[in-house]
Amino acid sequence: MAKRVTLPDFGIYFRTNNRSPIDFVCRETPNLLHDMVFLRSYLHDATFEAGDVRLKGAVLRIGLKRDRWELYKSHGELESIATRLIISPVLSLKWKSKARSADKFSVCDVYLGESFWDNSDTAEVVLSGFGNRPSQLRITVRDPFSIRLQDVAGKVDSCRDAAASMVETRELPGSRQRLIPMGAGSSVSSYCDLVYNRLPLRRYRS
Repeated sequence: MAKRVTLPDFGIYFRTNNRSPIDFVCRETPNLLHDMVFLRSYLHDATFEAGDVRLKGAVLRIGLKRDRWELYKSHGELESIATRLIISPVLSLKWKSKARSADKFSVCDVYLGESFWDNSDTAEVVLSGFGNRPSQLRITVRDPFSIRLQDVAGKVDSCRDAAASMVETRELPGSRQRLIPMGAGSSVSSYCDLVYNRLPLRRYRS
């Protein structure tokens, strides 16, 4: 008789009572696939303007305001915080249905584009909006690449404890990097769908 496989509740690595800003760094493959789900959860419903997208050299910085889903279950309210998404090395940017500079872009999803699965040294990180034909910011990067989400200390909702001003860091099992995993309940529930059904398997580098 086959043994039923049960997975742990990945949300326990995300939910927290600590209102400190987070500093989240995605790891390389194969952990990158898991960390992208965490990143998606942190950035769901985050907003930014086209003018907040700044590429200097090979480093892309996007200033956003995100909802703090990691606090939602423990406190019963949804706070917001200013944050920066930092990606490098970036080769190019491409808007699909580009938002006007005065418009706010709302993030529905963050994922790795089709080119990530090709046998090449480039990949795409995609920020996608809402709707049937969502606007997208497609970011072409050279592989290996880094993705970091860094909250801006001091620019948080007024109800946050003033004493909690240090950046919170936590480690996932088997990780030596600074990492604060993941997000919104809807994203946690779709974890297996995103990793195992939606995304094909990619080569793993040794």
